[in-house]
Amino acid sequence: MGAGEFIEKIKGMLKGKPLSSEIVERKRLMGNPQPDNVIKIVAEMFGVDEKGINGKGKANTARKAAIYFMQRYAGLGNEEVGKLFGGLHYSAVSKASARLREDMAKDKKLSKIIQRIDSHSKT
Repeated sequence: MGAGEFIEKIKGMLKGKPLSSEIVERKRLMGNPQPDNVIKIVAEMFGVDEKGINGKGKANTARKAAIYFMQRYAGLGNEEVGKLFGGLHYSAVSKASARLREDMAKDKKLSKIIQRIDSHSKT
């Protein structure tokens, strides 16, 4: 049995069960959330419509957060994330995540929202 087959077998056994935060490969074993779920959670936490996340503009913080979490948890590359957000260039995806991290460093309220979303995605 190869490593990939083994991991898939373990994922099946663990499906629906909570995993201890002490398990190093926890994120990998849990699988990746669907992009629609990421958008739904981010929209809910920011109090915006899911369609609003796809709105243009650097000031769209919810959009930057959704891009950031897609990169981190959905298992998608920058090019794939860009396609989900209206054909953004892969470098624009990277810049949006970087801008969000900069904004978080300056804005404690935003940082708390991102932390809540982050902890939600780990459960």
